[in-house]
Amino acid sequence: MYNENNQLLVFGTGAVADILINEYLDFGKNTIMAFVNSVSNSEKEKNGYPVIPLEKIVEYKFDYILLAAGRYDRLYDECIQIGIPENKIIGIIPEGSKKLILSQNKINESVKELFNLNIETLFKKPIPTFFNSTINFANELWLDNNVGIMQQYENIDIQRVMALKAVSREIILNNVPGNMAELGVYRGDFAKILNQLFPEKKLYLFDTFGGFQNADLKEDKNKYLSKQSTEAMFKDTTIDLVLSKMPHKEKCRIIKGFFPESVEGIEDTFAFVSLDADLYQPIYDGLVYFYQRLSHGGYIFIHDFNNAYFSGTRKAVMEYCNQENIGYVPILDYSGSVIITK
Repeated sequence: MYNENNQLLVFGTGAVADILINEYLDFGKNTIMAFVNSVSNSEKEKNGYPVIPLEKIVEYKFDYILLAAGRYDRLYDECIQIGIPENKIIGIIPEGSKKLILSQNKINESVKELFNLNIETLFKKPIPTFFNSTINFANELWLDNNVGIMQQYENIDIQRVMALKAVSREIILNNVPGNMAELGVYRGDFAKILNQLFPEKKLYLFDTFGGFQNADLKEDKNKYLSKQSTEAMFKDTTIDLVLSKMPHKEKCRIIKGFFPESVEGIEDTFAFVSLDADLYQPIYDGLVYFYQRLSHGGYIFIHDFNNAYFSGTRKAVMEYCNQENIGYVPILDYSGSVIITK
């Protein structure tokens, strides 16, 4: 049950943790003991608190571990695997989770049911619906028809997936020529959907498969982004892991390296491109490279346009679109993507 002074471990050191801790957590009722990060990095402390690896959790006596990162399910499973009791694991459950939540009230009800704790007691003000990434559907019939799709694409938010499905239909109906590409593949969850929707098209997968390039980080300092916190991000992936998810591996071409140097020797046109490189310079370079090679009727999705953590993305999109007199359409997915077409 709820204690007057909860001893908390906070699992996550990025933007979600910053927003929850700085803007919502009630420090009159909660004490942070340490932050937890399952990705090895150079951080030793955050906001004056120690940053510990996952295996060190067992050395602490705590009331709850607060999951404060975008990938709720993975963090939850990691906690269970090292023996943390279910009733000590709490957090904001995003809409991409297997524990699918569809409204603010259902989030609170489910947290109370799963963990015997109403999450509202942890925070000094209500967590906004947008931050929780919840979906409010006026059309329940639409929801009923698409629950299977939500569950199938559990690691990708549903708004982004459905926008992609709508765009893929237009590309197919209009016979838009060209292949597919993604810049910023990470663990391959979005690429898997591209490969599934366009089984006849070649899919170029551009990534360092080793995290960010340090030279790019200097352009992207903001309220939430720091060199220390980002150097370790997106390193927990491999080419083999990505390819293991692809239903049509023979259509995938892995391009490992720093963009745009990695495009040398590639001559192709594109019907669809996903830009998910997060930082200003690779996003800007991606627009320069891919837009001129985009077929008429093709689309570019740029992830994180309205993500306060990766604000360099918005800067890159607006600069390029203003220079080239190109319009864009924001969509209401989790990290605020925009769509460009030709």
